[in-house]
Amino acid sequence: MDYMQTSSIPQTRKQAGFTEDEVNVFRQSFEKYDLDGNGKLAREELSPLLADINISMRTVEDQRRFLTLLEDARKEALHCGATVEEVGEPGSPGIAFWTFIHLMRLLQ
Repeated sequence: MDYMQTSSIPQTRKQAGFTEDEVNVFRQSFEKYDLDGNGKLAREELSPLLADINISMRTVEDQRRFLTLLEDARKEALHCGATVEEVGEPGSPGIAFWTFIHLMRLLQ
């Protein structure tokens, strides 16, 4: 394995295996819902996104399932090299971009 391959592994892990082009598409989608431009999707910004990607939040069980998935995505992003600042605090209701990327991978 040469230096270029070795140096790109941490970024690929952080990107959850998505290509740079795929990450850019996700970033555009994320920014569309990030109405205040703070780099995180607050609860009120998150609801339209979840509806658009067909994640039901109608029942308490749906909400619990999503929160578990969100925490799994946050942990995976941290494990893959993102910082707490890049993924958000555990248990926080908002979603930062790198958590969103890992959430999209978990949903596939």
